[in-house]
Amino acid sequence: MTATLFGNLATSLLGLLVGFEVISKISSTLQTPMMSGANAIHGVGGGAIITASLADSTVGYLRTLVAAALAAANVAFAACDVALVVGANDVTNPIARHPGNALSGMPILDGDHAKSVVVLKRSMSPGCAGILNPLFTDPKTGMFFADAKKGLADTILAIKQYVTA
Repeated sequence: MTATLFGNLATSLLGLLVGFEVISKISSTLQTPMMSGANAIHGVGGGAIITASLADSTVGYLRTLVAAALAAANVAFAACDVALVVGANDVTNPIARHPGNALSGMPILDGDHAKSVVVLKRSMSPGCAGILNPLFTDPKTGMFFADAKKGLADTILAIKQYVTA
């Protein structure tokens, strides 16, 4: 393992763990007899780092693992009342389901299948692929423009106030 690969993996893992810890507070806040919550973190970010650093034979295996994990998470979105999307763009872009664009065939989180969506992002800017995400302008989507850490803290506080009201 090269020093660059190790550094990239360590940074990605740390980011995933911190992000998951903060986001999991939302699910635990929603665990009441009337509500439940779940988490899904897309593996493409970490997978892209690994893909750039490993041999082609390993890349196919990693893509298969990412696709399998997403398929399991995506089943829940159709029954979900609200999907909270944090800082994601390309990995939630429904355009990836259509051929002929830079995202075609990329596994995505199907947040758009939820009854309603809240997107927490700093802006409406497109992702790395340079393609605008139609989820952001979907009538069932509400945009919350904020830094992820502060926005999640505000969201957790609002949920706690709503649940205890």
